[in-house]
Amino acid sequence: MIDNAGAVVARVKISFRGHGRQIDSLTSENGQYSVQLPPGTYQAAIEVPGMCPLLRSSFRVRADRAASLNLYLLQCGIADYVVMTGERKGSMGARWVPAHDDESFPVRSRSGELPLSIRYAERHLEGSAYRYLSAGKSGTANRVQVLITYDLVTIQAERAVFDKKAPELCAQGNVLLEDGSQNSHLSAVRLRFHDGEPVLQAVERCTP
Repeated sequence: MIDNAGAVVARVKISFRGHGRQIDSLTSENGQYSVQLPPGTYQAAIEVPGMCPLLRSSFRVRADRAASLNLYLLQCGIADYVVMTGERKGSMGARWVPAHDDESFPVRSRSGELPLSIRYAERHLEGSAYRYLSAGKSGTANRVQVLITYDLVTIQAERAVFDKKAPELCAQGNVLLEDGSQNSHLSAVRLRFHDGEPVLQAVERCTP
C-alpha cells in the first residue's frame, strides 16, 4: 500500500467487508498484506489519520484463485468549521478536505452488477463522454492521478475518457495496469466489458 507521494503506508488496518462479515488485515512495515477471504464480493475500507478515508470499489474473490490487490491512499487536508444554525449552533469541529472527487457507474451482467469507480482531479462532460484529468506533480503529497477500479482491475493514468453509452473507457499517459495477477506499464489501455467481465486491450493512444 502506498500514498499519492509514492511512500509506503505501514501498520494500517484494512477491513474487508462483504456478506455480512468483516475480515481485517494489517499491513507490514513494507506496506504489504495478506488475507484469506471466502469466495464472494467484497469492499476494502481503510481509515488512517492524515489520509482520505478509502472505500475501494467491490471486487470478486473466486474459489482456489489467489489475487493481488494494491490499494492507493491520498493525503487529505483538515478544515475547521463552525455550525451556524440548528441545535448545535456555535459548536466547532474539523473535517477531511480531499483534493479529488470520485464517481461510480454500474456495469451490469446476468449475475448482477459491479461498480466502475473513477477517482480524479478534474472532470469534463462532452455528450455521453466523461473526460478525467490528474493534477499535481509526481512524487508530491498533493498528486492526484486518475484511478480507475473495476473488480480486481486497477488503472492509474494521467487522463481517461469514459463513454457511458458504450460503456467503454480508455486511459492514457504513464499508465499502470494491474489486473489481479500482473502489473504492466503502458502508453494507453482500453477497458471494455463482456457480461460483466473486464476486457483489456493495450493501445498506442486513446482516440479523440
